[in-house]
Amino acid sequence: MYKHGDACPLCGGGKLEEKVVEERFTYKGQSLVVPDYHVLECPVCGEAVVQQESARRAEKMLRDFGRAVDGLLMGADIKRIRRKLRLTQEQMAQVLGGGLKGFARYENGQVIQSRAMDNLLRILDRFPGSLDALPGVPHQKPMDASRTVAGVVHEEGEEYGGKR
Repeated sequence: MYKHGDACPLCGGGKLEEKVVEERFTYKGQSLVVPDYHVLECPVCGEAVVQQESARRAEKMLRDFGRAVDGLLMGADIKRIRRKLRLTQEQMAQVLGGGLKGFARYENGQVIQSRAMDNLLRILDRFPGSLDALPGVPHQKPMDASRTVAGVVHEEGEEYGGKR
């Protein structure tokens, strides 16, 4: 869109100069510093325009940061749960509702799931047999990631990126 040397879109009096900075974002009292943040800054009015590549990179980092602060599952956790249930993205989207693209976006970090969706995913992870209670579910036996010893279920494998 804009490039080094273009006229400032705000004041028109200065020419944009490229700068590489560390940008700090704060959410619910916690901070994230994004290094190598490229901006075009006007020396006359101080207006700064973020370059597209930096904005794209920061966008995903900010979503992951927000998920972590809010204690939500990360995309890798969601993918692991789906694979544990032996479902495709399309099947998981059918089970949970919202459509294939929506579910795929949870996994790749483009969209942050709601707290209710996060809770449902955690239940399915902890109790894979509860999948049978949902309508329209393909009947495949989930991978067993737990074992029972003396009547107590012990989890094995990865821990969540967020809180339990």
